[in-house]
Order: sequence, then C-alpha cells, then structure tokens
Amino acid sequence: MDKYLLITLIIVLGFALYKLIALYNKYKNISCNDNLTGYDVARKILDKNKLEDLYIVETKGIFNDHFDFKQKVVRLSSQVYHDTSIYSYVIASFIAMQAVLQKENNQSYMVKKEIEPIYKILLVFSYLLMIVGLLLGMNGLLLGTVFLTICLLYHIIFLNVNTEIKNSLEEELMKLKIVKKSNEEELKECLEIINYYDIAGLILYIKVVIDFIVEKLKKI
Repeated sequence: MDKYLLITLIIVLGFALYKLIALYNKYKNISCNDNLTGYDVARKILDKNKLEDLYIVETKGIFNDHFDFKQKVVRLSSQVYHDTSIYSYVIASFIAMQAVLQKENNQSYMVKKEIEPIYKILLVFSYLLMIVGLLLGMNGLLLGTVFLTICLLYHIIFLNVNTEIKNSLEEELMKLKIVKKSNEEELKECLEIINYYDIAGLILYIKVVIDFIVEKLKKI
C-alpha cells in the first residue's frame, strides 16, 4: 500500500512540476510590454486595490515568489522583479492578488493562511522522515509519504483560491492594458501556471529546507 501511495504522489507532484517548468521555459522570454517589469505590474495591482503602503521587495532564487502574510510584503524573485515577460507578469500579479485577498478578508484564503504554519512543519518532517526511511527502514518512508500526501491535499483543498485569482487576473491584466490584445491567447495559457505553482512548490520547497540547514551548519 505504501509503495503505491508513494508512486501516486511522485506522479502527481512530477506532473505539476513538469507543467510549471514547461510553461516557465515557454514564456520566460516572451515580452508583451517593454515599458513594464514584474515589479511595475505588482505595483499596479496593489495600487488599484488601495494597497499603496505595501512593499514589493526582491528575493533570491527561482520559483521563490510569495506574499509574506505576516509582514504584508510582496516578495518577487530577481527575474520576475526585473523582467518584462508574460511569465513575470503572471507571477507578479498572482502574488500581488494574494495581498488583495487578505485585504478583502477572503474566507478561503484566510483559512489557508491560518493552517499554513502546520503545513510547513508537516512538510519539513515529511522530507526528514523520508530521508531517514530511505537510510534506515520503510516505516519512516511510509510516515514521510503520508505527511507529504497531507501537504498535497492541503493545496488541492485550497485550489479554489488560486482558481479565483486566475479568473480575475485574465480580465484585470487586459483591462489595465498591461498585456496587449495580441498576447491575449498567450496570457490565457501562461495563467495555467497558477494551477500548478503551489503543488510543484512541494518539491521545490525541499531546496529551501536544504539551504536553511546548510546556513545553520555554517554557523556551528
């Protein structure tokens, strides 16, 4: 049973990661408005929703864009922050819209963020247990797989939050004339990234965990 659960988990996460990277590679170099960067797009979304006081800061790494719920800061990776591609516009607006949902007290989003600390603890433990399980025995591997499956279900349950953002952004980016009419079809396809961003992040998050551990070890 544990073997089939792990295989199913790998297929689901692998597919999400594949779609995310495929869409990223396809649209990361396609510009649609040379006058605006990802920072400018996020700023426009925030200002339109009367969030002029929120900061947008540049952060290291790739696929590390996120809204800092507690600090109320939009954090964009270097490429998204400076770039003029459709990919950068989609990610920048996607992250900015999360700040809008917080301001509007969107129920699904607020519940998701309240549960997030527990999710992050489970995610770290799932990786640690899977590593221990691979080295010492199957019990740790099974428990780690179960924890990772719970983390996946967390994102699937709250997929409606991303769907809500995706539906609003297609109209919003065109209305604000951020994306040209000639790039409308490309925008629609690129917006599919939002469906896979969080789920693929389950795999990508392991790099964050490793980087954190390495930094701590350097200080010892």
